[in-house]
Amino acid sequence: ALKAHKKCLMQQLFPQPGETTPRLRFPEFENAGEWENKTLGELVNIQSGATPSKANPAYWNGSIPWVSAKDMKRLFLDGAEDHISNEAIEDGARLVPAGTILILTRGMTLLKDIPICMLKRDMSFNQDVKGLRPKSGVNGLFLAWMLVASKDRFLAMVNIAGHGTGKLDTEELTDVQLAIPQPSEQHRIAACLTSLDDLITAQTQKLAALRTHKKALMQQLFPSPQESQA
Repeated sequence: ALKAHKKCLMQQLFPQPGETTPRLRFPEFENAGEWENKTLGELVNIQSGATPSKANPAYWNGSIPWVSAKDMKRLFLDGAEDHISNEAIEDGARLVPAGTILILTRGMTLLKDIPICMLKRDMSFNQDVKGLRPKSGVNGLFLAWMLVASKDRFLAMVNIAGHGTGKLDTEELTDVQLAIPQPSEQHRIAACLTSLDDLITAQTQKLAALRTHKKALMQQLFPSPQESQA
């Protein structure tokens, strides 16, 4: 129910394509005027990722998380399955700071979803991913939520590359028009959605704990096959 509420809220808090005013605004911003239309390229600096040579073991198993599509399953990312070394960074792999937003631009996943995540620590990423660094006046959390709310638009932009792989053209992505409010309203929206997301996470953890408790309780309440035979 909370997830459904969040999805509905996001549709109301951000303007629909071609509009400059959201359908729902916090009371203090009801008379704040229309949002300003800007391209994504005006809101962020875009960086490409890279894959260090697998032939050089010195580049791998270091302390720097290296993000690929398999890691991008949640909005806030604090780690990755693979890690690279400082040597890999010195030889050309990208290192971006916490607060950078990552978006997958190539892969089979794009045929059904647009993975987007925000880094909670400095990380690197592969060539199928773009890093979006918010410019001055752009609240990174607000932008991350707005991009998540715009996933349907991005899915419509996906082309099919070789072997049926999905591809999101960087130039088209850069030219996407997005409406953005003043920083104070950006902050208010970001805080609201992040708080709701934290609540969903907490409830999910409680549910998982209850399921574990139920499983353990059932094992205690019923005899094992060996005990039944005895």
